[in-house]
Amino acid sequence: MDCSEDILSPVICEASDLESKEIEVSCPKHKKNLIKPIFFCDTCYTKILCEDCLVQEHNTSDCEILRYEIVKSRYKKFAHEIRTIKLENNEAIVKEISKLQEYKNQCLIKMDSYFDNVEKKIKDFYAKKNEYLLQVTKYRSKPGSIKEKIDNYLQKDISKYITMKRAPEFFIEFDLQEIGEDDYRNPPDGLRGNLKFLSKFEHFTGCSEYFCDDGIYYFDRFTLSNSFLYFKPSFGGSTQKYELSTKIIDFKITASGIYALATKPITLMYSKKPFGSLIKFTEVVSDVFKLFAAIENEKKESYLLLVDTSGSLCFYHDNIKKWNIERVYSDIREGCILSNENCIVLDESYIVKILSKTDGDELRIIAYENISGICAVPSNAMILTVKEDNDRNEKSLFFIDKLYNQKVIYKDNIHKAIGLATTNKLLVKDERTNQIQIFKLE
Repeated sequence: MDCSEDILSPVICEASDLESKEIEVSCPKHKKNLIKPIFFCDTCYTKILCEDCLVQEHNTSDCEILRYEIVKSRYKKFAHEIRTIKLENNEAIVKEISKLQEYKNQCLIKMDSYFDNVEKKIKDFYAKKNEYLLQVTKYRSKPGSIKEKIDNYLQKDISKYITMKRAPEFFIEFDLQEIGEDDYRNPPDGLRGNLKFLSKFEHFTGCSEYFCDDGIYYFDRFTLSNSFLYFKPSFGGSTQKYELSTKIIDFKITASGIYALATKPITLMYSKKPFGSLIKFTEVVSDVFKLFAAIENEKKESYLLLVDTSGSLCFYHDNIKKWNIERVYSDIREGCILSNENCIVLDESYIVKILSKTDGDELRIIAYENISGICAVPSNAMILTVKEDNDRNEKSLFFIDKLYNQKVIYKDNIHKAIGLATTNKLLVKDERTNQIQIFKLE
């Protein structure tokens, strides 16, 4: 048997030798007759052929002596198991390489789409300039103010151009993990992505709703100014109404209070729980354009993901800026914060990016077609809302755990799904009926 390219070749070759070699007539070392039955020292890994072999070389408490036939049978079975595993490994290589090729093809399609989009923008820009030039030639001989406007355009606008200041950058990360079968059967922290219905609200009249563990905070859609905030408990009870000390356009609720975005001036405000009939705000961050997420951990530390008035994406810890990424707001549709405080953003190209809480560096990229929403849930997992490719305007909720296993957990005419990294409850709002359902994520 040629074992030069086999794994564990010494063991398998020895097993083959045990099976294939003819039994010697006498002990070649001691020149004595063979003992019957022949034994084998599993400690020294040698056959015991005669009495001298046994007495002189293996007569110690350390040596484990077995019948040769038992050892031969055991190693024959072992060699068969090794070859089976090797065959399974080769099949796994083919499977994973095929999967990799599929991902590669998807990336190439996406990349071609990006370049086609940039190419169209360049062509449209210069086509518009050429159209202006055509208009200028029609009015070039006009006197007075028209001529002045034309000259002004020729001096200023005609000099404008667009260019790529740097080569495009690509980020591709392959997350190769050693995962056993139990990792798929038992996802981390026991969260399997199953939904258990808890309650529902028919014909919900609120808007800009925000869901937390005890209920739903929202604006009244029939009120023109957002001077009041309403709260509806998850399991019944009367609706509460809070007057706001300043008008706000957006808000997020945490375990300790409310972060709200005011417009005059554009600032991020905060008020601590419990709320009285009048919620009084104090400023925490100035020059805020949009608030994506606000969460608190078990230590009552707060984390904010927002966009400032310059268009930069900013991450705050206890109201102190940790990092920012300049001028990216036009590329971002949504954002949230995972339970480990890393951030998730969804860009205009339907790319989900996971950003480090330390410095904002990209840790992972997930590409899906037609993503319309993202939200964080416990155990560093997330929910993606994905529009189905059909005429019924359906959307699916994809549960993705921290090992990036995924499954569809809900499908309907979904308007939005709201989840929090700090609670395992999930709110789903129907797009047609405005019905709200509350589920427990298990």
